[in-house]
Amino acid sequence: MHAGIGLGEDVFLEAGCGVMRVSRPGYGRTPLGTGSSPEAFAAALVELLADQGVNRVIPVGISAGGRSAMRLAALAPALVEKLVLLSSVSFAPWPDTTTRIAGTLAFNPLSERLTWPLIHRWFRADPRRAAAMMLSAMTNLDAKRIVRDYDTETITQLAEMFTRMRSGRGFLHDLRASGGDASEVSVPTLIVHSRHDRSVPLDHPTRLSHQIHNSRLFLSDAESHLIWFSPHYPEIKREIREFLEL
Repeated sequence: MHAGIGLGEDVFLEAGCGVMRVSRPGYGRTPLGTGSSPEAFAAALVELLADQGVNRVIPVGISAGGRSAMRLAALAPALVEKLVLLSSVSFAPWPDTTTRIAGTLAFNPLSERLTWPLIHRWFRADPRRAAAMMLSAMTNLDAKRIVRDYDTETITQLAEMFTRMRSGRGFLHDLRASGGDASEVSVPTLIVHSRHDRSVPLDHPTRLSHQIHNSRLFLSDAESHLIWFSPHYPEIKREIREFLEL
């Protein structure tokens, strides 16, 4: 959600890429005014990259960040070499009404100041049970079983990620974000998604694969939305490496 949390950069670094992490509007220190829509944030990214002297990029759009990555690819095809979408939403309505209401109550700018410290405390006290609770909203499988099978290192990595999370004003901004057309993306695109993703259902990657003509869809058996923590992640890394080498 913000640049302070790393997630899966190793595969790109191993491929010889440099990595620039950015906080999206409302997360970290990026104000909402930086991008009132995915289109506006993509335009801000073009300015940032020019300011940094970067003239060729492979945007990696994760979850709700996929919309901004797609708009960047559509807005600046001469700048974007390829596009990688991981557990990404499409431009279809998202999330469902129940999730939208629950998310608004728990993660609005006022309540998230209480919600996240409670989550952080729970992960420090009982990381395995806390992980099962968080994953229950991200998988169609039995979250308790998934977490029971995770080794201690994976649980530690999950706890480290969740204890650094804050949603600020960004989460509500994501819920309201709309506008865009994936069919405007013309660069080679890799779409990676879990078959068991509950938070971003399969109709999103399927829709994207139909709309982006120059795309490749890889459906993984990773257990949840958080594909990076799955024992199936090495297969995903191979797909990404092969795509980068094309």
